[in-house]
Amino acid sequence: MLTQIALRSIVNKSKESMLYILAMSSLVMVIVTPLAIANSYSTQLSMIIPQLRGDYILLMNSTASTTSESIIDYSWVEKIKTNGTAIISSQLVKYFMIKVDGREVLARFRGIEPNQYYGLKRIKIVEGDGPSSGLNVNVGWIMATRLNISVGDRISVYIGLEKVRLRVTGVIECSGPCDEEILIHLRDLWQLDPSARDKISIIELKVAEGFEKDKVLEDLLDKASGLRVIDEQVFQRAALELLSSAKSSIRSWSLALYPLIAVAAYLISTKIFMESSRELLFIRSIGASRRKLFYTIFIRSLLVSVLGVLLGISIGITLSQVFFRIASIILSLGYVQPPSLTPWDFLEILSLSTVSVSLGVARPAATAAKKGVGGVRIW
Repeated sequence: MLTQIALRSIVNKSKESMLYILAMSSLVMVIVTPLAIANSYSTQLSMIIPQLRGDYILLMNSTASTTSESIIDYSWVEKIKTNGTAIISSQLVKYFMIKVDGREVLARFRGIEPNQYYGLKRIKIVEGDGPSSGLNVNVGWIMATRLNISVGDRISVYIGLEKVRLRVTGVIECSGPCDEEILIHLRDLWQLDPSARDKISIIELKVAEGFEKDKVLEDLLDKASGLRVIDEQVFQRAALELLSSAKSSIRSWSLALYPLIAVAAYLISTKIFMESSRELLFIRSIGASRRKLFYTIFIRSLLVSVLGVLLGISIGITLSQVFFRIASIILSLGYVQPPSLTPWDFLEILSLSTVSVSLGVARPAATAAKKGVGGVRIW
């Protein structure tokens, strides 16, 4: 009966109730939005982490800050050969404008020697065949999904004023950067961009079984003078630490907002108490106890606040997707994992918000019960 009275009161005063719900949802939204965005970045980073294996070593130009900026001579592939290297993969990273189904986008190309690169990265061909010489390419599944590219399609590449047509022979999945790239035979990429002939961006190698990585690194440092030799395990540790610290920071920051939710619930409950004189007088007139008066105010305030929490979660997720989509377009990030809450995040926010709301509404509800039963009208 008390729940029905509380629901009827919310419906009868829908305008006021909606304002209270929106006020509560705005606080919860501030908690949800950054956490949902962080989850998206975490998922995206988790897709890359499996590629950063402890037995991989990367070599690039010592003056470059990114792999796409790195340019070294292809001759280094022969110079760095040493005992203990199982696979050596040379790669050239370039950016070109492409046109697919009337859409023009800036795409990242990775020139590779397929046998070495596909063996090194354990790439899965989900459709079609691997790339081959003759301007036949593979497309990462994320790029293929975003641009609606299928096996057999033609991609137009603009090199200056010249347009070159490429044929898609396969779609690949690698749980890494190449999921958003176009993989092309290294010699074909040299053909597309003659200025990069006999140049590569990076050399990636795998340490052979039975060999100590530290020893291989030492040999490479002696042979690769002028190149930066990087242990990929360092990237793996940094990625995991970044993943953990980002989520921890957001959680710590969001905890400070739950007391504000309690304060908001207190103010909303107090306002409801002051607006509910008729309901309280009616309940009192039929002989309601102090406990029933308490629960009447408590249940109505709790329902309004919980509805605000649920609405805030929904709005927060929606806004995070909108903001993230806008940022992706501005920064040309391509396809990214849509922001969302994990089941654990949802339960945590709902539980902490409900506890905060309950603490906030308890005092005004107790005051209403005490003064109502005592016959003192303060409204």
